[in-house]
Amino acid sequence: MAALHCLHCFDDGLVCENHPQYPWEITVEGHSTDCGGAGMPCPFCCSPIPEDGTHSIAEAFTPDWMRA
Repeated sequence: MAALHCLHCFDDGLVCENHPQYPWEITVEGHSTDCGGAGMPCPFCCSPIPEDGTHSIAEAFTPDWMRA
């Protein structure tokens, strides 16, 4: 089993919008998966993409260590 790079998103690049310290759609410390929060890029390991229109929005959800 490989070591995790980011303990907030478990290297998935997605966290809960309402609970950004937790991965999206999992139950952690009493927070259920139906909290209503949308997924958002992990602020701890995903850098924003330039807003010049040359990058895909999918790149925003890719952790920095996985980007080429």
